[in-house]
Amino acid sequence: MLLFQDQKKTKQLIALFGVGLIGSATAQAFTNSGEFKAHYLNWGWQETERGSQRQLSELVAKLAENSEISGITVLWCAGQTGFTDALTYSELTNFQIVLDWLAGQYRTSPELRYNFHMVSSAGGVFENQQGINSNSTPLPQRSYGALKLAQEESILAAAWLDERHIYRPTSVYGYPEPGQRVGLMPTMILNGVSNRVSTIFGQRDILRDYVLNEDVGNYIGKKVPSGECRHATNYYSLVMPGCWN
Repeated sequence: MLLFQDQKKTKQLIALFGVGLIGSATAQAFTNSGEFKAHYLNWGWQETERGSQRQLSELVAKLAENSEISGITVLWCAGQTGFTDALTYSELTNFQIVLDWLAGQYRTSPELRYNFHMVSSAGGVFENQQGINSNSTPLPQRSYGALKLAQEESILAAAWLDERHIYRPTSVYGYPEPGQRVGLMPTMILNGVSNRVSTIFGQRDILRDYVLNEDVGNYIGKKVPSGECRHATNYYSLVMPGCWN
């Protein structure tokens, strides 16, 4: 999805990838603000790298024909359900395609500002760790966490970016659309209102923190267009209030 800001003198283009649980809530926050117009892009992950990049470039050029764009921001909310090596490799490949495309835009128009906002995973990069804080060291235990850390490192290595924003939410829940995976919290809610028993497998001493997808989306939706960046690289821990400093 491409979101074009046309209500201010400083106009930016946001390329949002992934409209699942977090991405759809974030897109809704943008459109609800009244500052952005949405243009849906039929992006196919199975297409060739060159074809995908050309498709993006053509649409960006079309939007910029009658408007002066001050910058391009990529917001990566994409993620494939599952933890297999094949799925994580596919996502990393497509992530790199998008980052390479943005680098190409920079080489063509270096006068613009280029920012990258990425939704990572606190549970993925800090799995099995306790007492997590800003000084904790990422130590992924599975391929999914290794994927998220690799994506973070790719952004950090892109020295040409003006800003890098990495969001590390804890367990995100929400009300899935038809066809989306139903997680623990929606399942328990549905079973509760239907007077059915929920069976949970796991260790009783494991603690999990849950945050609503709409809260995550609203936060990111305000942070991306704000322009209130203190540092070139920023990390955000998105958790339930009072659970994490």
